[in-house]
Amino acid sequence: FLLNRSSDLSCGSGYILHTPEGAFETQQLISTIPAYHMAPAIEDLAPAAKEPLEQISFASSAIVTLAYPRSAVANSLDATGFLIPSPEQTALSACTWSSEKWPDRAPEGYVTFRCFFSNIDPNLIQSRTHDEWRQLADQELKQILTIHGQPNQSWLHTWKDAQPQYKMGHLPNIERLDQQLKAYPGIHLAGSP
Repeated sequence: FLLNRSSDLSCGSGYILHTPEGAFETQQLISTIPAYHMAPAIEDLAPAAKEPLEQISFASSAIVTLAYPRSAVANSLDATGFLIPSPEQTALSACTWSSEKWPDRAPEGYVTFRCFFSNIDPNLIQSRTHDEWRQLADQELKQILTIHGQPNQSWLHTWKDAQPQYKMGHLPNIERLDQQLKAYPGIHLAGSP
């Protein structure tokens, strides 16, 4: 979509939002789209706001949920999961034991593990198959837990460029963005930025 200032007096000091479905006049706009989509949309209206939006980087991630018979897992599972510090350089960044955290997340006699893979090359999100993700999650999990056999079921959820990364300098960048948008009352950015 594109955003322009309205010259139509019926809209007052508002804006025109151009979308594939048509143009809409508004005096208030609340955007929750990712910064990388908002930057080109706002460029004609507020060119100085584009640069701070482009400075916000995003990471891709995948969650693979695996279900095993409880008898295949030798560990006691007396916790709710684990985190792996980034210096470890593993593909797996965290795992929660869903069936231990919430009752009814797995049928009687089964356990479920949610394996989190973050900061992934966005191309891998598109190129790996469900089976390849399942195999990777199974291999990574078996390096930490004692599990025999293959998972009975797996589910995959991927998010390409969906997680904003709040790196050093993020707050001053957002302050610059807020300063640039003061000249455009009624435009509010929320969510992803």
